[in-house]
Amino acid sequence: MSLTSIQPFDGTVTVPGEEAGPALLVTVEAVNGSSRGIDTPAVIVNVYYGADARPAGILTRPRTDFPPTLKAGATETGKFAFTVPRDQRGSIRVEVDLSVGSPVVLFEGKAP
Repeated sequence: MSLTSIQPFDGTVTVPGEEAGPALLVTVEAVNGSSRGIDTPAVIVNVYYGADARPAGILTRPRTDFPPTLKAGATETGKFAFTVPRDQRGSIRVEVDLSVGSPVVLFEGKAP
């Protein structure tokens, strides 16, 4: 599992409950090195920012989900969007839970 990119953009509202504003598009790459497919219907990606690890707002667009099954030996990417204030990007945390029973992967660092 890796983060292949984090790109800033100006987020817009697509559905009720979202907030427009400065945002990040997080691209996650998953590699299935096993001989079996991994079901991924419930991939969870969360972003937290700032010294007190506030949860980032989720945006539905742009977004690219993983396929329902990560085939054996396959590499796939998913893109997930979150609102994150520009002045709070010095410390972000990205949590990725690929499937039930797999460990949660944590990435920490700065974002553009």
